[in-house]
Amino acid sequence: MFATSVNQSFTKEMGYTHREFFRNLPVALKDVPYHVKGETISISYEDGKVEIQLGEMQNRQIASLSLPYMQVSFTFFDLSPEQREAFYTPFQRSYQKGGG
Repeated sequence: MFATSVNQSFTKEMGYTHREFFRNLPVALKDVPYHVKGETISISYEDGKVEIQLGEMQNRQIASLSLPYMQVSFTFFDLSPEQREAFYTPFQRSYQKGGG
């Protein structure tokens, strides 16, 4: 999933409000230290850092149903592809909605 460069960024759409995202953040990060400044989360991870930037809140209208979503940007600094994957996979799972 991740390229081999040391620093990498990508953006994805997430069906959360800012409030929901921040409420789930401690669960997603478990014991990983982080700092929040506005809509930016800085995370110390292994030998590097992950920065998450929350985009502007938007709504998707499907008939009478309104679903919130936002663009979320992830930037990895000084982490190998393996370290990025080790961080992102459990983080992403903690934000999955729905069930099987």
